[in-house]
Amino acid sequence: MKKLILIAVAFVLFGCKVDLSTDVNYSDVVSDEPKTIDANLIVEVMSCSDYQDSRKESETLIEAKKMVLSIFDEAKYIECYREKMNSKALFKISITVGGKDKTGDIQISAPDKTTVLVQVSDQFVNMVNLSKSKSIINIKPNLSFSIKNDINKEIDFSIYGAFINGDGYSYALASIPPESAPNIKLSNASIDHLFKAKFAIVGAFKPRD
Repeated sequence: MKKLILIAVAFVLFGCKVDLSTDVNYSDVVSDEPKTIDANLIVEVMSCSDYQDSRKESETLIEAKKMVLSIFDEAKYIECYREKMNSKALFKISITVGGKDKTGDIQISAPDKTTVLVQVSDQFVNMVNLSKSKSIINIKPNLSFSIKNDINKEIDFSIYGAFINGDGYSYALASIPPESAPNIKLSNASIDHLFKAKFAIVGAFKPRD
């Protein structure tokens, strides 16, 4: 019976969403010095508590914890909560912002001061692939970040294959007024390229004179 339950759970969780999001400052993204910041990692689970005993964690929550810790050994589990019809496990992880060289497992930077990249390490991709092979949770990752204009100049930018504040674009030209912070989410094509090539180009950003 337990085996049948696990098989059923595996089918239900096929395509489970894993959302990584954070807030970054433009000045940090283009900085030559890398810095470490916190990011939210949210994993959809079947439920937060066991269906027979609500005082216990569900099997899928336990599995989500194992999966996240196998990829991010310094991840911190925060809570499991219900949002509308979905149960979600929230974790805090660290990512790198800025820097001329690739230094973090997940890094958002602009080495040339213009082209904003998301980069991932070989080790990170290998750990994700290994986790996929061992877990009943089939990871379908999403990555988004809000980039705040903190330089008191309007920033012109072009975006490739991404969502801006929820609207999808294959290519878009726009600007970021001072103190505003548009949310940028990578498209599925950009995510696929990120895991294959270890980088994805978000777009080109240039402050106005």
